[in-house]
Amino acid sequence: MIQLYLPQYEAAILSIITSTVDHQDRRIWLFDNSGEYTTKTGYNLAIKAKAGQLEHPLDWQKCIWSVKTSPKVKDFLWRLARKAIPVSANLATRGLPAFPCKCCGGTEDDLHTFLLCPLAQEPGMLQMAIVELQGFSKDNSRKLTMISRTQEDMWTPR
Repeated sequence: MIQLYLPQYEAAILSIITSTVDHQDRRIWLFDNSGEYTTKTGYNLAIKAKAGQLEHPLDWQKCIWSVKTSPKVKDFLWRLARKAIPVSANLATRGLPAFPCKCCGGTEDDLHTFLLCPLAQEPGMLQMAIVELQGFSKDNSRKLTMISRTQEDMWTPR
């Protein structure tokens, strides 16, 4: 699957050390409050999509501004969601020449900068973000607050 969607990141993704916490992953259907997929919820989603009434249950814009954190961190999250962080890949879309990651020489984009770069994988950084994402729900902005602070802490030294 990694080779199909992110072949350039395969080695980095496979080298991620998984959590030592015994926590079983599970799939969650985001289009129903229970998180369970049923034929009924799938059918209702298809009808809404056909009628142009499809709404994603998690409004990231709303979540960003509702996070209990400083305006500086909220602004950072908003820029990250809008691909407005000045990493090489984002600047290249605006006609500027591409440049490698200053920390490791890799291709610098949002994914690399905040998940795959060795700086992002320093003890505590990536693990903290992954642990906080487990059990994330649209009603739990505390976890988004923790993740946002971690991500901004990774960006500041750059």
